[in-house]
Amino acid sequence: MILLAIALQADVAMRAEGWAEKAEPISSCASDVDCDDKWKRASDWIRRNTRFQIAVDKPDLLATYGAIYANTDLSYVLVKRKGQNGQTEIAARAWCGNVISCKPKPKNAIAALKREIG
Repeated sequence: MILLAIALQADVAMRAEGWAEKAEPISSCASDVDCDDKWKRASDWIRRNTRFQIAVDKPDLLATYGAIYANTDLSYVLVKRKGQNGQTEIAARAWCGNVISCKPKPKNAIAALKREIG
């Protein structure tokens, strides 16, 4: 049973890393302190604004469980990574399992997240 739980958690983490590759940059960091502050505000915002449980919670990757088919609630992934210019950036992605609409719209949720972290 324990091995199954470990295998399932590893699968969730691998899927979250795949979602993170599709995340769009929402902020760059001027320093480690700045990045830590932005990361905390962004991760707190996601925890307050998702209806899904947190699936992955690492220092550089936060992901909720994936969206359920036909559900309009948003799932999120947040990643801290090196950008193309070598500067650390924070990137995010939001999506839902409903092909017609999500509530709120992912672009509106990401815009609110950007405002939250400055």
